[in-house]
This record gives sequence, structure tokens and C-alpha cells, in this order.
Amino acid sequence: MDWFEWLRDENNRDGLLALLAVIAALAGGGWALYTHFSKKNSGGGATTAATDKSAVSTGSGTAISAGAGSTVTVAPTAPIPEGAQGTITLTIEKYEETLRNREAEVEARIKDAAGDERERLVAEKAELERRLADIDTAYAEAKAKIAELETTLARFGNEIGGDRLAEARTALEAGDFSKADEIFAEVQAREQIAVQRAAEAAFGQGQIAEEQVRWADAAEHYAKAARLAPTYGHLFNARQFSWRSGNFDHALSLGGKLISAAANEFGEKSPKYATALNEHAITLYATGRYEEAEPLYRQALEIGKAALGEGHPDYATWLNNLALLLNATGRHEEAEPLYRQALEIRKTALGERRPEYAQSLNNLAGLLKATGRYEEAEPLYRQALEIGKAALGEGHPDYATRLNNLAGLLKATGRYDMAEPLYAQMMPILRGKLGDDHPNTKAGAANYAHLLREHLPGDSALAELEAAFGPDIGR
Repeated sequence: MDWFEWLRDENNRDGLLALLAVIAALAGGGWALYTHFSKKNSGGGATTAATDKSAVSTGSGTAISAGAGSTVTVAPTAPIPEGAQGTITLTIEKYEETLRNREAEVEARIKDAAGDERERLVAEKAELERRLADIDTAYAEAKAKIAELETTLARFGNEIGGDRLAEARTALEAGDFSKADEIFAEVQAREQIAVQRAAEAAFGQGQIAEEQVRWADAAEHYAKAARLAPTYGHLFNARQFSWRSGNFDHALSLGGKLISAAANEFGEKSPKYATALNEHAITLYATGRYEEAEPLYRQALEIGKAALGEGHPDYATWLNNLALLLNATGRHEEAEPLYRQALEIRKTALGERRPEYAQSLNNLAGLLKATGRYEEAEPLYRQALEIGKAALGEGHPDYATRLNNLAGLLKATGRYDMAEPLYAQMMPILRGKLGDDHPNTKAGAANYAHLLREHLPGDSALAELEAAFGPDIGR
């Protein structure tokens, strides 16, 4: 056998390294490993999915990825030195400047990108816009991430030297991630035998890429961490960022592993297990596998109800996700009470100014419109539009979706002159933020073209749409 050729295979090499780690542990090599769970979000960690791959015309809103779960890291037996976390010198002004520079970089790359890469870059830009829209919250989150990264760096102090550690910490506290990123990369290259620690370094790089809104890089780093050490925290982030990057096949494979890890680490009655079921169901739903997704959503709801109670925001998220599936499969009578329950929970737990509340309004309005109850749907669409305008801004793709949905209702009730300016406002947002090839842009263009062709003939906007999307758009 050609051992050098055999070792070139990454799977063979990782298996060998893991075996060596076990042998070292059995030999008394002092490889005492423990997992440290740190909450990423309070109150169970519900998070909203960053991308919306549903067609604009459906009005169903975005499925929510619930339960961000715990970030799992592995530490050596040596204690972390006191004072490992210093004073963060990164100012909010400098942080905002960094975000804007990254936004400009992403905008420049969008111009030459196509397909999945363009869609990912557009999603990254939307995330940057979200942070800039609420800079105080984003700045607080960045400082927390820096403190967490300092703790991770401190665990490598004996290997990288005190001076270099201090230099990296000082840079990190000023918002410069480059030295920490270099250290994590070196640790991975130098310490392949210590599989768990290499996984931790990969996870640290994933956190840096996530903070800098480089989702493709984050997905790669998190996937490597999950491959080396398939813990719940590693698998959760790997699945989530594979899904955000549009790699549904990989997300599906990770989802099954995430469910197993949650069962092993927390038990099948825990909120983490419910979160894992929901996460996997989201990917199944996104790929049209509704029959497989539905029982997972229902199981997550039952576990969440027992573990968290019916007033928890995560429970509202899981209600919403199941209602989306029921609505998509034509079971409106089953979906409606779930939408209304989720709406009331979010109103009480989060308030009426949050995007999550606007999403619930939009989703319920879509169901009411689909069942012919236009007078009930219209005020909900208008309220969702106003909340979105205040919370996200008029240039956000979600705001364009809200414009489309209200315009669709006005069109359905014969108010064509009122629908037209909403579609006209929508199109530049979708074309500018998502591009002409995005499914939402094409669906919005079709809706607008149909209105013009059937009800407002002679409008010059129709010729522009046909030039951009083809003569059959909206037919």
C-alpha cells in the first residue's frame, strides 16, 4: 500500500488523527477534554433565518430557524488565566465604519457575481444592512463575540507565547480579527493530532467569518469543526450556514447528525432536541419534502410545549413554521389558529415593533387573502408594511415582499391604480438587492407585468419589464 497516497485522503487522515487522540488518552497522555456550553441567545436562543427563498407572490413569509442553541467549545485542562478578557477599545464609530467598508466590498462583488454566489452575497449585504440599521445592538453583539474569542485565544497561550497572545488580544479588542484568525489557522495546521482543539480553532474561524458576514467562509469553517468534532454546537452552526449558503444537500446530511447529537448530549425531551428537529424540518420544507418535515415540526412543538411553555418565543416560531407548511399544502383551516397563536405570543413576548411580529401579521394576512377574506387581510398587510419600514428600511428585500403582497390584494379587489405604484416601488428594490435572476425578482416582475397587461394597457413600464425579463413575463 502507498501510505503517502492513503494519507492524502482527508477522511483517512482525520480518522487516523482521531485514533491517535484516543490512544494518547488511554495511555495517560493527559488529554482530559470537556465541553463548555455558552448561551448565544437568551431565552432559548430563537433566531430568524437570514435568507428568504420563498417566491414573492406567495406572501407566506420566511420560515424561521428556531433555537440557535449553545456554542460548544472544548478547553484544555489548564485554567484560563485571570484577566484573559481585557478592555475592548473598538468604538461604535469604528465598528460602524468596518461594517460599511465590508458592505462596499460586498456590493462591488455582487456586480460580477452570478447564481448561488450572487444570492449569498446579496444575503450577506442584507445582514450588514440589518446590523447598520440597529448599530447599538450589533455593536453589543460584536463586543460579546470579541470577549468569547479572547477566551478561546487564552487557551492557546502556552503555544503561541505571551507577547504574541497580548498582541492578538490588543488587536482583537480594537476590532482587528486578523491576528486571531492567523493564530487559529496556525493551530489547525500545527495541532492536527489534537483533533478536538483543531475543531475548536476551526469553529473560532467560523465565528470570525460569521461576525464579518462572510457566510461561505463561515460554512466551510463550521463544517470542518463539525467533521472533526461532531458536537451539537458544531453541527448546529454547520447546518445553519450550509442552509444559508444554499447548500441544501449538505444541510440535510448535517440535520440528521444534529438530531442524534442533541439526543445524546441533552436528551429527547430537551428544548435543544426540539430545536434540532425544527432545524432539520426547515431544510426538508425548503426542498419540498413536506411529508417528511411535518412530523418533525409537530414533534418539536410537543417537546417545546412541555419544556418551555406556550408563551415562549421559540414556541411561537415552531407554531409559525408548522403553519407555513399547512398553508403551503392547502390546509388553511388548520394553519389559521396556529398563525393567530404565534401572533399573540410574539405580541406579548417581543412587542409590536419587531420584524418577527410583522412576519406573523404578513403570514396571517396571506392566509386570509387566500381564503377570500380581503377586508380582514388588508389592515394586517398595511401594519406589517409599516413595521417593516421602521424596522428594516424601505430598501430591504423583505419590505419589497410586503409591498408585493399588499399590491396583490389591491389587484385582487380591483383597485388597479392603487396597486401599480406599489409594484413600481417594489421592482427597483428587488432588482437592486437580489438581481434579475432571483426567484423573488422574477415573481414580482410577473405580478407587475400581469397587472399592466391585463388592466393598465399602454403603460411604458410593461415594455421595460419585457425587455428585462422577456416578452412572456406575466402571461
